[in-house]
Amino acid sequence: MKKNIIVSVLCISWCILIVSSCEEHEMPRFANYSAYEFTSLDEQGGSWQPILVADPQEIVIDEPADVNSDAYQAELSSLKSEMQSLNASQKKAVKYWTNNPIIRWNEIALELAAKYNLIPGPNPDGTYTLPNPATPEGPSPFPFAHPAYTSRMLAYLSVAQFDGLITAWHYKYTYNRPSPSETDDAIQSSYTETALPS
Repeated sequence: MKKNIIVSVLCISWCILIVSSCEEHEMPRFANYSAYEFTSLDEQGGSWQPILVADPQEIVIDEPADVNSDAYQAELSSLKSEMQSLNASQKKAVKYWTNNPIIRWNEIALELAAKYNLIPGPNPDGTYTLPNPATPEGPSPFPFAHPAYTSRMLAYLSVAQFDGLITAWHYKYTYNRPSPSETDDAIQSSYTETALPS
């Protein structure tokens, strides 16, 4: 009798442990990540060698209006109006995205990989759709973020971030337009103030 009670308690404890471990847990977020000061502005970043884009000038960015033009002044007025009308949720989003956007995009990518790292159920006829080994370069027939697909996705994301950064730096220093907070004291930057062009 005593042995049956011990076995029952162990079985119940084991079931509770299994059920609690199967609960859906949210991926850890970098919510407490704080900005840091850069040692330099990497003024030559626009001349770095991109990976997929042969030349940053392949992506055409039109020259912005001169800071003394009426168009630019209208742009500043619109910006100030938008900033004053932000609600609490929008201010929170601005703070979230200005706290190192690269980390934020990586967060989202990792959360999506975790969410879709589930093999789909069977087809109506009881069979399973599997990737075709004859065409490994093709897309998966279902959204399944197993390690091989996830590592490829993260590699593409990193390359896009790197090439995008080089292109942005190229045009920042090509046009060398000051940030709005430098041309109008009424505008406060959400980022740490630097001499980085807009």
